Amino acid sequence: MSERRAIIPDNIDLLRDNTPCIFQSNPSNHPDRFKCMLEPTAISSEPGTYNNDQLALRGLNGCVIDVRPVTWAWEGNAFIFQSMESLDVINDCFTAGVLISESGYGAAEDTLTLFG
Repeated sequence: MSERRAIIPDNIDLLRDNTPCIFQSNPSNHPDRFKCMLEPTAISSEPGTYNNDQLALRGLNGCVIDVRPVTWAWEGNAFIFQSMESLDVINDCFTAGVLISESGYGAAEDTLTLFG
């Protein structure tokens, strides 16, 4: 059996802070993207580019959103990514206090840690 590579870097916790995610549209500076603020974590500007491979991440109540990460933890407090989902869907799934996690293979037994 082959070992599955982790999606989220080991030292990064995608624990959402208490602010809503935002949509950033700035065609002269960068492609459209979303930014969700995080509780302080390790800094990671990886992958550092746009239009990366699509990954499935899990949020509130097991919802799953396909994202293309831009930076896992910009300055240790912002998860920046591209997605085809709307801002409302992003905020409903990656809501304040949720630990965003890898979706695995869609296993229903995955649990979420909520902080309030």
